[in-house]
Amino acid sequence: MYADVNVKESVSLTSQSIENIVIQVEKCGADAIIVTGFETGKKANVEDVKNIRGLTNLDILVGSGICELNVNEYLKYANGVIIGSSIKDDSLVSNYVSFFRVKKIMATLKK
Repeated sequence: MYADVNVKESVSLTSQSIENIVIQVEKCGADAIIVTGFETGKKANVEDVKNIRGLTNLDILVGSGICELNVNEYLKYANGVIIGSSIKDDSLVSNYVSFFRVKKIMATLKK
């Protein structure tokens, strides 16, 4: 089970710290944690990812706002990334995947 600790496109009805959420998802048996921005295409806070890394040994995936300009910064703390709209034509989630954008981010990852 992968648990998103900053579910994008949503608002929490309770006020909980990231630390408390991480503790809860571990207790519930999560296999990994997903950290997202607050909406599609908006990047997650690198400091949140760094702080979560210090709290858990679970795998961490960053799930929004990843592009060739920031992917390596996130991978300092995360085990992986979920790439969506940044590899689509014009960065629009409804558009087709751009071969050029995929090649660009893959070249960045190989450095």
